[in-house]
Amino acid sequence: MLPINANNTKSAGYVNITNNKFKPDNIYVANFKGDSFESEDITKREFYNLVHGYRSDKEEFYDSYLKPLFSINDSIDAKASILLCGPDKSVLYRFCSGVNGIAKYQGLNFVDMSKDIEDDSFIQKLKSQLEENKEYYNHNEKRSIIFIDSPEKFLGMNTADAKSRTNIDFDEVDMSILSASKNAETIAQFKTLLDNCHHLPNDKIPGYATTFIFNSTNPHLIHPDLRDGKMSKMYIDLPKGKNLTQMLIDQLENAKNIVMMHLKQQFAIQNINSEALQNCTEKIKNMEIHEDNIASCLLNVFTSPNQFIGGYSGISLNDTIFKACVKTMELPYPIPFVTVLANILSNTPRDISPQQIIKHNKIKDSISKQFDEYERLMALKEDAMLSENEQNILTQLISYEKNMAEYLMLKQTSGLITPDEEVLLNKFVKRYDLIL
Repeated sequence: MLPINANNTKSAGYVNITNNKFKPDNIYVANFKGDSFESEDITKREFYNLVHGYRSDKEEFYDSYLKPLFSINDSIDAKASILLCGPDKSVLYRFCSGVNGIAKYQGLNFVDMSKDIEDDSFIQKLKSQLEENKEYYNHNEKRSIIFIDSPEKFLGMNTADAKSRTNIDFDEVDMSILSASKNAETIAQFKTLLDNCHHLPNDKIPGYATTFIFNSTNPHLIHPDLRDGKMSKMYIDLPKGKNLTQMLIDQLENAKNIVMMHLKQQFAIQNINSEALQNCTEKIKNMEIHEDNIASCLLNVFTSPNQFIGGYSGISLNDTIFKACVKTMELPYPIPFVTVLANILSNTPRDISPQQIIKHNKIKDSISKQFDEYERLMALKEDAMLSENEQNILTQLISYEKNMAEYLMLKQTSGLITPDEEVLLNKFVKRYDLIL
């Protein structure tokens, strides 16, 4: 039996989501004072390491939203506010942990004001913080980020506003949040604030070199005057297909590193011989999840979220993979890691219900058509307003979606496609005139 606590999984390289302290676990980002291009590459790589899976989402988020924040050129399109939203809170926090990690690496000022929104003097505290951010820029020539979790608590609609939004279904939880909302004054102040806060301070514009990053699983409750016009939005959906497989692969690599670190510490303490450590090391190296083999495809089908059986959150998958690593190490005979993982998953309840998935599908569709990035970029292209960076994103997106369509066609042929994936495949077939 190995000296590893399989139940101690909340520390397995995953951000602590209970206190909003965005400290990337088990990741060390060294100070770097080299060429700016090399520095940028390192920054991007570290952000990618801090967020498991979500390849295309990470690339879009980094290139479109984070990279401009490193610039001190006011002509660069740094956003006033960014709304990260989706059904899985743990994944949203993981993205924000990545933002905090690279903000520190780049010397940006990252401030978490989530707890302050409960205070009656929040607006006054916010104004003071913005002045501090201005001073930070004047002394360091670096921008600031203000992070706020659950912005619907202070920028949400009230029940009267909700009655006019007939395209959204509000459940009891929604109505309890809406009925507590008395945010008219705060919303009015934020509408003005978001016009200028991201600009660099000068004599003509009251800029604060500040970008707000909001994080919400209830974006449909945010007042539409802010949500539809003042916030840049990015929806981080539950992972599916290759995206899901890549998340599992990333989580496995992270778990293997943690297990290996614990083993080395315990073997050193107990003075166990190096041959035993070598045997354990070989076991760890042999734990794999492949993108293309039949076992991984079956695992993907079983794990994929859908509106009929629900899904697993990122943190639930992370915990399960860690348990599977420990269990594989403890077994006296060799069994493929995917088999062990599938066995544990089959006994792990899905922590995202079918009702939650159905609700979030409606939220995603109703709050803005902008969430379909392809349609948004194509509209800009038709109006001859597509920037060079956006053209690159569109090219990559088209390539990704066509590859995804080919993958889903193979799954359909083999009978492994899920109902949700079939809907997605039909969209791609229509979009790109593909032949099934």
